[in-house]
This record gives sequence, structure tokens and C-alpha cells, in this order.
Amino acid sequence: MSYGVLASTTFHREESSGTPRPFFGLVGDTLDAFRLVLATEKGLVPRIIQRSKQSDRVHMIASGSVIIFSVQESGMKRWRDGLLWSPSRIEGNFLIYKEMDTYSRVNQQDASGGYPKAFLKVDGLRKRVRRNIKLVNGTAT
Repeated sequence: MSYGVLASTTFHREESSGTPRPFFGLVGDTLDAFRLVLATEKGLVPRIIQRSKQSDRVHMIASGSVIIFSVQESGMKRWRDGLLWSPSRIEGNFLIYKEMDTYSRVNQQDASGGYPKAFLKVDGLRKRVRRNIKLVNGTAT
């Protein structure tokens, strides 16, 4: 099975929705991501098994938790949370995204005709993504 691991975003459980609360902590490196996927396979850490509604996801995102989902089980190729993110940057084995300000501010050109660099959200979230972790005979690759 192939997994996606997203760190530094939170998917809080809403009592009415029954959405499981994922692991809360820090994914410092690839080994941490592998361990979390193995723990998910053993049922020790919950995983997202289906895409939730956009309106639910927007209100659940905050700093801190780790979202784990199986590509095959959930049918999701990537996590979509409705927030605006910067283009990805590579940091080791992770893709790094930074939260951007709203679309209306991003689409405004500055006086030079270019787009301003200051549209990263102040104190915004930072998302680390490790995709395509595969399990082969109980070992993450």
C-alpha cells in the first residue's frame, strides 16, 4: 500500500462528524514518517480513510497534527484542505509548503507589474509532505 504523510497541520475531531483525530507530534525526518506508517498499519495511529467535505476540512486545519492516508484505501492521490499554499520546495525527502494569504491579495500585482513576494501569510502554517511510502512485507520503503 502507498501512503501519504502530512505534518504540521491538524485535523481535529469534531464530535458530530466522528472523524478520527490523527497522531499529534513532530515528524522530524523520513524515519519518523516510516514509523508512523507502520504504526498506522498496526492500528496504533489512525488514518484518514475517505475524503471529508471541503467545508469540514477548512475549519479543522491548525498547527500540530499529522495526517496519514492510504492512497489506495481513500482514493486520494493528494490531500486537499482548501488553504492556499506556496509552490513546493524540496527539503530532504519532504516537500515543504508555506501557507499563503487569501486569493484576493495574491492576485494583486505590485507597481513593477510582478507579483509581490510578501504574500506568504504572517505566522502561517508550514506543511511537510512525504508521499508514496510503500510497505513491502511489513517494511516501509
